[in-house]
Amino acid sequence: MTPSPLPTDEQVRASYQQGEQTVLVLVNGLVAVIRALEARVQALEDQLAKNSQNSSKPPSSDGFKKPQPHSLRTSSGKPRGGQPGHPGQTLEQVAKSTHTEIHSVAQCHHFQASLKEVPVQEYAKRQVLDLPVQIEVTEHQAEIKRCPHCGELTRAEFPREVTQPVQFAVTLKAQMVYLNQYHLIPLARPVQILDDLYGQSVSEGTLVEANASVAAQVTPMNERVKEHNDAPCPRRAFRRDGCPC
Repeated sequence: MTPSPLPTDEQVRASYQQGEQTVLVLVNGLVAVIRALEARVQALEDQLAKNSQNSSKPPSSDGFKKPQPHSLRTSSGKPRGGQPGHPGQTLEQVAKSTHTEIHSVAQCHHFQASLKEVPVQEYAKRQVLDLPVQIEVTEHQAEIKRCPHCGELTRAEFPREVTQPVQFAVTLKAQMVYLNQYHLIPLARPVQILDDLYGQSVSEGTLVEANASVAAQVTPMNERVKEHNDAPCPRRAFRRDGCPC
């Protein structure tokens, strides 16, 4: 649809000079053009608003403007945040901190006298909770001694879990398995997380080996749980209504 051209200034002045009736005809013609344009704009907006949820259009036609999913949850009417009676979770200071930093006071705030040689009366304490930013390395040194009688060398025994010149501790392996198995994070991502957080490179093979080790340790308990679930309950024979378990 091509709208009619708008009247020029000369045409408007000519209509005014011809009288009221001519002006009404001109205005009514402009109103008709406006109504037609409004209808066309509405039709275009309705067409753009159609998607697979409010029309017969297939989902593939939604493109990058897919409609936002609507939550099925209904409002409870309660204000956001903790509700009355809900126990709070306030941070509390621990009895023994990992590190301690002493902040010295050198001058009296009131008299401006030096306090460097004055003994400390007490401490005001504040604690900051943080995460470790680097791998902690524990070096095990087994003593080697020579017998003064026979001259033979004897070495102390390393802990049973320390079997390699360099190895990962159980805690670090457990964290990898936790991320991979419990949170269902693919192999490459726990490895990347450890590298990003602690600066420690770990191979995917190490994670696979850690998973196998944990699986072997929990297999006996899993078998016992399965046997317990499959076994008939002895209380069932003594209850008319059946065993509640």
